[in-house]
Formats: sequence, structure tokens, C-alpha cells
Amino acid sequence: MSAENTGKRCREEEISDTKDNGEHGMADLEKYLKLLPEIMDKIDVNTAQNNQLSKQLEDIDDKMVVMEDSMDFIFGEIAKLSKENKDTKYELKNCQGKLAQLETKFAHQQEEIIDLKARGMRDNLMFYNIPEQRGENVHSLVEKFIQEELKMEDVKSIIIDRAHRVGRIRQLGEKPRPIVVKFNRFQDKVNLLKHAKNLKGTVYGISEQFPAEIQEKRRKLLPYMKRFKAEGKLCKLVFDKLYVDSKIFIPADSQSIQTARDDYITSSNPKSKAHSKPEEIKGKKHFADTCDGFGHSKKIKCNGNIFQAHMTVISSLTDIKDKTDILCRDEEIAKATSNTLAYRLKTPAGEIVEKYEDDGDLGTGKKILQIMQLNNAIGTLIICSHWANGGKSVGPDRFRCMRDCVLDVM
Repeated sequence: MSAENTGKRCREEEISDTKDNGEHGMADLEKYLKLLPEIMDKIDVNTAQNNQLSKQLEDIDDKMVVMEDSMDFIFGEIAKLSKENKDTKYELKNCQGKLAQLETKFAHQQEEIIDLKARGMRDNLMFYNIPEQRGENVHSLVEKFIQEELKMEDVKSIIIDRAHRVGRIRQLGEKPRPIVVKFNRFQDKVNLLKHAKNLKGTVYGISEQFPAEIQEKRRKLLPYMKRFKAEGKLCKLVFDKLYVDSKIFIPADSQSIQTARDDYITSSNPKSKAHSKPEEIKGKKHFADTCDGFGHSKKIKCNGNIFQAHMTVISSLTDIKDKTDILCRDEEIAKATSNTLAYRLKTPAGEIVEKYEDDGDLGTGKKILQIMQLNNAIGTLIICSHWANGGKSVGPDRFRCMRDCVLDVM
């Protein structure tokens, strides 16, 4: 009886537990059912946000495509501009080359014009401070001046082609205008200049007539000439060049008279390395001892070959050929295996004209020019002579030998 009661009680407890569990499950279900609308709303919100993000991504993709197209266009334009820039640079370089050629040609023509003007004035003399009167006969006035002031006899034998005053008409009390006289014979002009010493101590003066360009150069050289004369040096002003002790003197533009004088003395010092005496040739006086206007390096021997450099100053393109011809008058130099030259010159326009000629020693002219560039040598011509003399080939050593000679002569 008790066992049956126990089983019955157990079944009742199970039924009670099952009922409690069902009641709890229904409660949970009702709870979740209440949350379902809220969850659905959140899902809808997330779905909307996802759709919005997808649309934005699509817009970004479209913009990326547009940007890629734009970048392709930009790169294409850059390539086009780069090519145009390269072409422009090439054209500019050509134009610069042509401009340099034109400036060189213009400078050469200017020099030729000045030379022609100087030749046209070759027989002319300028007379200064001769009193001026209205209605004067300038021709007779000059003849009287030559006879009375220059103290020359037989004035009638001097043939004057033309004589006239130059410049604006002066007012009363002003300095009289100079007179330009063209003589029929050049020798008459020379004779008159020899008698110019008779004007010392007077107010009168005579001088050769030169083009304005040459006259300006002479004006700048006069202070140097006076200073050198005061020091007892032999000076001579020939056209636009000043010769001091038979050597051309070219002052730097930025130098004072004192500095230029000191530089000249230094460069003329026989103990100076830049003018060390070259080796003498057996049985013959070397050209360096007889040619004015050139500096000569020492001789350098290498494998039976001999090298020597010669330097001079130049002021125009025509000087290059003239100075080269003067140097090659020496038989030994003219017979050299090669005479490599290089020069640097500044034109009136301020352009630097530079060139080299190897004369068979390939590459040596360029090396000489490079040395001149490094030393800022302007208005300079350097010729380096090479005598092979049947010796062995010096190969690349010729560059070293020529370099040493050029540095020595500079």
C-alpha cells in the first residue's frame, strides 16, 4: 500500500513539474514574441543602412572610374607637354647656338668696320687749340701752324688733301674746335709727328686720328702709360695696344693702376715661373729670345718627344691668325709635328668666344681649353708645340706633358 502511494506521489510530482515547465516556456515565448517587433525594426534599420552603404560604394566605384579616366588624360597631357618641352629646349639650344654665331659674326664685322675706319684715318692728324676765327681759311691756318709752331721747312712740299674743324660751333670764350687734316702722303704725317716735340711747353697739340672705339681704349690705357713712364720704362701706345718694354700690357677691368702695375712687374720678372726660359736649341738662338709678345714655357721631354707651350694676348679674332703666323715664322716651331692651339676671347657684346684646334694631336686642344677655362683666361691664345723627333709614341702621356707646359706658361 505504501509502494502504491509512493508511485502515485511521484507521478503527481512529475505532472506538476511538467506543468510548471510548460508555464515557464509559455512565459518565455510570450516574452520573445513581445521582443520580435523590436528585433524586426532593428533588422529593417540595418537593412536600410546596408542598402545606403551599397549605394555609396557604387557611387565611389563610379567616381574611381571617372578619376582613372582623368588620370589617364592627365598622364597623356604630361607626356605631351614633356615632349613639347624637350622640343622647345632643343629649339632653344639651336637658337642659342645661332645667336652665338650671329654675335660672333657681328663682333667680327664690327672689328672689320673699326679696322676700315682706322685705315680711312691712316693719313689724318688732329690739331688742337689753334685759335678759331669766323671766315678763316683752315688750309692756310694749318700750313702756317706747321711752319711757325712745328718749325718745319719747305711746308709747300706737304700736300694737304682736306682740312676742317670738327664739332659744334663754339661760343665766344670757349675752347676752339680741333682741326682734322688729311695728308696726301703718309710720310708727311710721320714727319709732322716727329716734330711734335717742338710743341712742348705750348698750349697746342697734335695726335693721330682714330675711330671712337679705339680712342676710348687709348684713353683707358693712358694712365697706365704715364705711370710706367714715370718708372722709367719704355712705353709705346700703338693703336689700342700699350707696349711696355716691348711687351703688350693688358690690364684687368677690375684692377687699379697700382695693382695692374704690380701684376705686370710680376709677370715680367725673369725669375717668375710663368716666364721661365725655355731650353736653348744648339747652334741657334731660340725664337723666344727674339719674338716680342709671347711667353714660352720650359721644354718637357718624354720618350724622345719634346713639348713646349707659347702664350700671347689677343683682343680680336683677327689677332689669332696674325699671332699664329708670327710664331710660325720660327723655322723650328713651323716644323713641329703639331701646333695645337686654343683661345678664349670676350666680344664687345660680352659673349665669350672659345675654340681649339688639335692639329693632329687628338684631344689635346680640348684639354688646353679646359685649363684656360679653369683659370678664367680671357683674351688669351695658347699654342702647344709637339716635336715627335722619331721618338716613341707617348700615348696618353702627351696630355700630361701638354698640361704641364700650359700651366708653366700661364
